[in-house]
Amino acid sequence: MHTFKPLAAAILIAFSAQSFAEMNTAETRQSGDNNSATLEQLDGSLQSSSIQEQLGTGNTGTVTQSGASRSSSYQYQDGTYNTATTYQQGGDNTSSIYQEAQDNSQTQVTQAGDVNEAKIYQLTGNDNIAQIEQVGNNNLAEVTQGGGSAYGMSSGGYASIYQQGDNNSHIVSQDGYANQFTATATGNDNRVETAQVGIGNSATLAQTGDNNNIALTQTGDGQTASITQEGTSNTASLIQDGYSGPEFATLSQRGDNNVMNIQQDGKFNELYFDQDGSSNTFSSTVEGRGNVLAGSSTGTGNTVTATQTGDSNYVDVTQNGSDNIATVQQLDSQLGAMAVVAQNGVANQAMITQGGQFGFGAAATISQTGNGNSATITQQ
Repeated sequence: MHTFKPLAAAILIAFSAQSFAEMNTAETRQSGDNNSATLEQLDGSLQSSSIQEQLGTGNTGTVTQSGASRSSSYQYQDGTYNTATTYQQGGDNTSSIYQEAQDNSQTQVTQAGDVNEAKIYQLTGNDNIAQIEQVGNNNLAEVTQGGGSAYGMSSGGYASIYQQGDNNSHIVSQDGYANQFTATATGNDNRVETAQVGIGNSATLAQTGDNNNIALTQTGDGQTASITQEGTSNTASLIQDGYSGPEFATLSQRGDNNVMNIQQDGKFNELYFDQDGSSNTFSSTVEGRGNVLAGSSTGTGNTVTATQTGDSNYVDVTQNGSDNIATVQQLDSQLGAMAVVAQNGVANQAMITQGGQFGFGAAATISQTGNGNSATITQQ
């Protein structure tokens, strides 16, 4: 029997413990033709794991874990000529990529930091692209392309998510053809939830700051949305619902605690609104066709409520100051209706109502400068 001196035994025990702690695992399964799987575990990666599964023809999967500890990567490819790329650096990161019944689709996940989670699901379709990049800690990003109840597939979809900071969350789903989505968040605790259903919808979302929230739903064809938030605790909710024509919305919020709630339904709707300051509120419901709303609120505690139902409506609202209130209603089938509201000062109130069915040539203008003014225009 061979025996070790005490010093040698201590060295052996230390070496064995270190080897166990540094144990990484890798598993590759391939079924089909001309598939390629590459894995690198580098620069002191500890207790990290990777699983790659490939079914079909010409699929390519690449995993790089560099300086990764207790991180895991999973790639599943089923189809032809799909590409999956994963890069992980940091601790306790998880990445999952599923390409099921896909052709010529691409995915990419990049994680640098700790406890980030990235999920990509490409479920039935072709020529889709999904990209997630996470820099920071405790971020969550999830992209689903296809598998929805309306189309059940995604073709030519594009989704890109960039997160820099901590505790950010982005969840997006695409169902249909040629939907486009891009989102960036720089800061902490920002939230985005987006659903795109239809053909040729597009969304560009940008958040800078903390605790900002965006909820976006696009249902139909050719919807376009651009939402920008800069500051703290801003909230934007936008619903674009219509198969009969494109709808456009460009929204921006700068400051703190601003709120937007918008719903667009119909043809040729356009909406442009900007809030700059604190605790401003904008609400709008648009139905019909040819509607345009363009305006802004600058200051603190301003409120705008606009409702348009019908044809060829136009609203232009500009508020500067604090605690101003503007309410505009342009009701059923107004041809040629127009409303312009401008308020400068504190605690001014403006109300416009333009009335009944087929109200030809309606027009209204309110302009107030000062404090505590009130004006009402009603046309039936």
